[in-house]
Amino acid sequence: MKQIKGKRQNGFSMLEVLIAAFFLGTALIGILGSIISNTILVGLDNEKASAIYQLQIVLEEMQALNTDEITSTNWQVWAQSNLAMPLPNESLSVTFPDGAYADPLKINATISWNYKSAPVNMSVEFLKAGS
Repeated sequence: MKQIKGKRQNGFSMLEVLIAAFFLGTALIGILGSIISNTILVGLDNEKASAIYQLQIVLEEMQALNTDEITSTNWQVWAQSNLAMPLPNESLSVTFPDGAYADPLKINATISWNYKSAPVNMSVEFLKAGS
């Protein structure tokens, strides 16, 4: 507040109000940006958790099979009939980097999907002793 010729004026000057509005607006933009960023990250984390859960189901199924059954199964078809597959454009691929007859059998399982038009992959690699 300012005084003019010995008289005290009540209230704030226009400049003080504009400066306060500028700082409040800047703070609100920063807070809103943080909220939007966190919302995007939470959505991606939820989809990653779903992919990890689905990979776990695939791995548990593979543990119950022998190596011949694992290598002869079409895992994409298996996933479509046994998993919910809730992720956008989701696909499952299973590869055997050391060949289908290696002992132990090296298995690489990958789930791929799109998150907000960007491709995302989650992979797991493990060994299965021959049986």
